[in-house]
Parts: sequence; C-alpha cells; structure tokens
Amino acid sequence: MVEESGLIVDVDDDKVWVETIRTSACDSCKAQKGCGHGLLNKASSGQRFTLDVQRNGIPAKVGDIALVGIPEDSILKASLIGYLLPIVLLILFSGTAKWLWGELPSIVCGLLGLGLGFFLVRFLGNSGRFGQEPQLLAVNPDAES
Repeated sequence: MVEESGLIVDVDDDKVWVETIRTSACDSCKAQKGCGHGLLNKASSGQRFTLDVQRNGIPAKVGDIALVGIPEDSILKASLIGYLLPIVLLILFSGTAKWLWGELPSIVCGLLGLGLGFFLVRFLGNSGRFGQEPQLLAVNPDAES
C-alpha cells in the first residue's frame, strides 16, 4: 500500500477531502541535477493537491491528519493501461492499415489508434473500475496543524 498523509479540509457524511503537498524522493537522490524527473519535480514541488476519499465509517473532522493509501496493484494496473494501451492500438491500427491499404493510410490510422488509446485510458481511469480510488486508512485527531 502506498501511503500519504494530509490535512482534512472538509468533511461530508460519507467523504472527507484531504489536502496533501506534492513531494518527491528527488531531494535525497544524488543524480537529481542530471535527471529530467528531478527538474520536473522542482517545477511542481510545493503544490497542494486535494482529493476526496470515502470515510468508511472512520470518524474525522476538519483539521485532523489523515493517512490515505492506494494499493500497489492498482497503481501497476493503471500504469500498464496508461502506457501500453495507446501504443498497442497505434501499432495495431497502423499495421492493419499498412497491410490493407499502404503507407499514408497507415500513418493516419496509427494516429487514430493512438487517439483512441488515449480516449480509452481517460474513460477507464474515470470509471474507477481498477480500484484506483484512494482509501482512508486512519485519522490522527491529536496532530492538528
């Protein structure tokens, strides 16, 4: 389970809104000056991110510190779908069009397959079918900020 703590900023009957600050392990890495990921992290570090989480019967109030988690297997599934689906559809559409019609339709169909892949990734991500929803694991009421 990948866990992150954050401040509860709003509470509803069945949900809480948790605000976290985006951080990265890049600060402790020795290769951060030559790494593109490190540069992107410096450009976006310190940004606040708010997400809504199901309460699951855990009592919480505004100002509490919440521990939120996402299972590793759902992150792996989302990564595979997000990276592989568009590429597979690009190759499939492009190869089929090349076999049937030639070079120019192959390029056009490859771009259409890539676009369809991105659309499907967005659709599947928004549907919540892969357990990517964060879960409220615990609340620490004594750690108010």
